[in-house]
Amino acid sequence: MHTWKSHLRSVLYRLARTHGHSPLADVERLLAEVFDGAGVQFSSLEDHPLEPELPLRDLLARPFQVALRIDYQPQRGGLPDVAGRAGDAPVVASRFRPEPPLSPEQRVDWFIREFDRLEQTHEFMWAGYIVKEMLPRIGVATAAAREMLDELRATGIVTVRKVPNPKNPEHPASSVELNRDHDHVRAVLSGAAPPSGDSQDPSNQPAEPTDA
Repeated sequence: MHTWKSHLRSVLYRLARTHGHSPLADVERLLAEVFDGAGVQFSSLEDHPLEPELPLRDLLARPFQVALRIDYQPQRGGLPDVAGRAGDAPVVASRFRPEPPLSPEQRVDWFIREFDRLEQTHEFMWAGYIVKEMLPRIGVATAAAREMLDELRATGIVTVRKVPNPKNPEHPASSVELNRDHDHVRAVLSGAAPPSGDSQDPSNQPAEPTDA
């Protein structure tokens, strides 16, 4: 069933893809325009105001509530016992909690499917993009994202190679590629259950940590 909450969740997730680093104050103004409201205000579940500079992606990693202010003016010919007083400002409030965090195994499977989708339309997949943009979408902080990428490389799910960096020729960039011959990768992309213990392939151990 379509509800205000589900619609708001959908809008916020779409905004996170294009305005993930935008401060909360800008997001509130943008949402007010989207919903044709007089104002939008985010706050904690305890009704404490949130910092205006909080990025949208950081907001979606915590519980919060949001109030949409809609100014109502009675229309001509409306029923007098139904129309509100001019100037009344009904507020529609929605409590929003992020989805439960993915388990480590679910994160790996999500990564494989999302990487497969992106790799088909991008010539290169930069390690920096994966660490700073892709993995944080599922709640993996930057420091943990570097560790996760190193683990994916260690288990052979991805390979990392140095390629020329057009922006800084003196410092090659790290390009990441999905190992489509890996048993776990093939299982996830085919929709089959991944074999147990398949991700420990000693032949793909990294010689050094991934440079992101």
